[in-house]
Amino acid sequence: GMVALVAGFYFLHWVTRGKGFGLGDVKLAAPLALILGWPKVLVGVFLAFLMGSVFGLGLIMAGRRKFGQILPFAPFLILGTGLALVFGQQIWQSYLSLL
Repeated sequence: GMVALVAGFYFLHWVTRGKGFGLGDVKLAAPLALILGWPKVLVGVFLAFLMGSVFGLGLIMAGRRKFGQILPFAPFLILGTGLALVFGQQIWQSYLSLL
């Protein structure tokens, strides 16, 4: 799980040429994956992307940011990890029940 997550984040860093994901996000992914384990790491990353997107869009709609401006992702990774630690199993089971 950890290797796949770090590889995926590094791929995003490479694709965005460092403008979408910095190496700090890539480096942070490894310990967070170790903390969460499988499958909670998927929940944590999903929550991080969801919260980051909602927060970023809110800033754009409020006129505080422009599309394309940098928004640090690490705080959302950490928050997603915390939420996945507490609610990850329930969220994962809810997801599986939808399949």
